[in-house]
Amino acid sequence: MKVVDLGTKLGNSIGEFRKKGRMYYGDDIPRIKPAECLGIDMQDKYESDCTKRGYGFLKLDVTAEGALEKLPESDYYLAWDFLEHLPNKVWSTALIKVMLHKARKGVWLRMPSFEQDERTGEAALRKLGLRFAWTDWHGHPSHYLIEDALQAINEYKQESGRGSISTKVRAGKRIRATDDPSVVPIDSPTDTVKYSPQLGHKPVVDLNPHVIGQWEVVITV
Repeated sequence: MKVVDLGTKLGNSIGEFRKKGRMYYGDDIPRIKPAECLGIDMQDKYESDCTKRGYGFLKLDVTAEGALEKLPESDYYLAWDFLEHLPNKVWSTALIKVMLHKARKGVWLRMPSFEQDERTGEAALRKLGLRFAWTDWHGHPSHYLIEDALQAINEYKQESGRGSISTKVRAGKRIRATDDPSVVPIDSPTDTVKYSPQLGHKPVVDLNPHVIGQWEVVITV
């Protein structure tokens, strides 16, 4: 395998990586063939969507006993909007270390922001009586932070002796104003996906600096 995508669903992350991955990993990325890519998901209903695109598919619940050992070696591992769905931070950290062990060239994490700083984190919204929609959702038991990911990477470097691993952290999605649909009133019901007028009034305020809604952690191994 050259690309393994965890929590692949429709395989969209693989397609985006094949188009944009060259910005971090070089010009060979667009030349990766669909047949060299594998989508992994615990729901087999997505298999037909992946195979129609030419990708391989593996049904696997990574939290099942022995599942992490079944993950194949690959040039690249993607975990885009995935770590937060794991049972807790211990699981998220364990998976990062396994991906680093299995990847020959790189690991790319894409993480919704659970940061609480008052400048660019959710605390800036909470001062306005607002929050991110995804912070109160049963599907997100692991509120994994950038510092958690960096600690996991550093621990793996020490445990494996692979000190040459490098990491880039950059803002992905920037929320420029509170009219973004992912921003909802702070007392919105659990599992609210996005703002709707039924949730009540929401003040519209330009955010300067922008609040970061999503982070990218790009690792070269």
